Parts: sequence; structure tokens; C-alpha cells
Amino acid sequence: MLSTTTRRTFRALALIPAAMFVAACGDDDPVAPDDPADAVEAVSLTVTPPGRTPLTYVFDQNDNPTIVLGVGANTVTSRFVDANGATVPLGANFRLDFESLTNGITFARSATDAYAGTITVPAGVTTATGVAVLWHIPSNHDDLEVPFRISVPAPTTP
Repeated sequence: MLSTTTRRTFRALALIPAAMFVAACGDDDPVAPDDPADAVEAVSLTVTPPGRTPLTYVFDQNDNPTIVLGVGANTVTSRFVDANGATVPLGANFRLDFESLTNGITFARSATDAYAGTITVPAGVTTATGVAVLWHIPSNHDDLEVPFRISVPAPTTP
């Protein structure tokens, strides 16, 4: 007959493979997250002010950059990227949104592209702030909020 200590040791050793299997099957796998938004680290915005060259900004939650817009309709497209700068394929369950735009600035989503739209700046605005948002449509919440400042330089004359 085996001693109590030996039986306890065998039981403990028998639990190790089961515990390793459960740990390997958990939802916290950093290599392949279940929610693609978990891989998102930053937003890449390409903004085209009226009559100007497109400008691209890549920033995360801690950067608080200044983006340049023009008075009027500014087209904007976005990509959400991982830590290496690669685009994270988010699919139809997500969209770009902007919140807390100040000084009368508005955002209208594109009817055909969930990651694009138009930011309209009224005349007389020189500075403002806003927050770029990765919005998860099914659960109706944001997965990423990235604050930024807005600069609206005076138009240049040719």
C-alpha cells in the first residue's frame, strides 16, 4: 500500500497536465486575441484639408498630437494598427467615430466606408480638440479612445 505522501504526490503530478491544458485554452492568448480590437495599439488618420495635400498621423492614447485641418470639409480615412504598425483587420463590427469635437466642428461618417468620413470646420476656428474612437457596433461601446488637438491655420494665398 502506498503512503499518504506518495498518493498526494501522484495526485499533484496528475493535475499538472490538466492545468497546462486549461491554461493553453484560455481567452488571454496574446498571439491570437478573440476580439481583433484587443490587438489595436494606435490609429492612423489620413486627413485631406480642402485644397491641400493629404496628411497622415499615427498616434496612440498617450500622444495627444496636433492634426491640421482646414476650414470647410476635410476628408478623413483611418486604419487601426497594432504595435508593429500593421493594420488590424477589424471587419464590419467596428467603425471610426469622433467624440468631444469642440468649437462647432462636426464629423459625418461615410455612407460606404465605416472607417472614413468628413470633418467639417466652421469659419473662424483656429484651434479645437477631439477624440478619435474605435467603436464596437454590436456591444455599443468604444474599444479605443485617442485624444488629439486640432490646428486650423489661416488659408494661404497663391
